[in-house]
Amino acid sequence: TIETKGSSPSVPVGHGAVLKCNVTACPEAAVIWTTPTGVSLTSDSQHPGLSVLSDGTLIEVSASSQDSGTYSCMAVNYLGKATATVHLRVTNGPEITTYE
Repeated sequence: TIETKGSSPSVPVGHGAVLKCNVTACPEAAVIWTTPTGVSLTSDSQHPGLSVLSDGTLIEVSASSQDSGTYSCMAVNYLGKATATVHLRVTNGPEITTYE
């Protein structure tokens, strides 16, 4: 199973985003993230501004508006694969709450 609870659904431009991909699998599964632009990342990947932690969490160091979109987290082992998606929205400023 894949759990994405705790992910950042919305972050302001320039802030970091955390996308969770907690995998429960036996045997252990490899985690592969795919960005909205089609870049695939694992914990071994070297990509500017993006890193995948050993627990499967994707860290976006400084989000830009081009980073908005749907990210796919796939867990793979020899028994099969499972996929979950997380949507990230990058806003142009701090979140503003209005009260009516």
